[in-house]
Amino acid sequence: MKGRIFNYDGPFFGFLNTFANIIILSVVTLVCCIPVITFGPAVRALYVVSLKMVRNEESYVVKDFFKSFKSNFLQNVILGLLVLLALGFFGGGLYSMIMIGSAFHIIIKIGFGMGALIVIATILWIFPMQSRFKNPIKQTVKLSFWLAVTKFPKTILMLIIWLFIPACVVFISGNFVPLVFLAELGTAAYFCAEVYDDLFRELEDKINGNEE
Repeated sequence: MKGRIFNYDGPFFGFLNTFANIIILSVVTLVCCIPVITFGPAVRALYVVSLKMVRNEESYVVKDFFKSFKSNFLQNVILGLLVLLALGFFGGGLYSMIMIGSAFHIIIKIGFGMGALIVIATILWIFPMQSRFKNPIKQTVKLSFWLAVTKFPKTILMLIIWLFIPACVVFISGNFVPLVFLAELGTAAYFCAEVYDDLFRELEDKINGNEE
């Protein structure tokens, strides 16, 4: 039994290999996000490789990442900038409400908070959708919103996954540790891919069925 566990093809080395690939994927994604304008292609490539890992498809992390990074580059740049603008707008608004909350009516706070929740929920699906299906930006956003609403339990689970590591760091140390991103990006994308893999397989089967 012990020999099977520590066999090169066993679960122990399989776990170490997956963990190492997640760290490599996180680092490459973080580096490629630094120019900001390449945020969209980098995150899209992150999800492409993560889903391949979840499906146990033969994959070379760095090679596959940059292949996906270059694919449909301009559209992903535009999509990434739109996502950053949306996050900046709602992030700035929420920060203002926290700092000078008394200046805003309760209805405005509720409305803005709901808008922020809808936008974040939609963004959680945008890059997974973009990584697997070829659609115009407008269609990708529409489908992502639809999935965020109709697959709400999966949406909440994906949000929890993205917040889990930073929350643990803050809770345990009381400080935000920048190095958390070395594990955060790849780990979150990997486990999110576990969440939506079955759904994407269903969508892929429907698309392939319609094409036939």
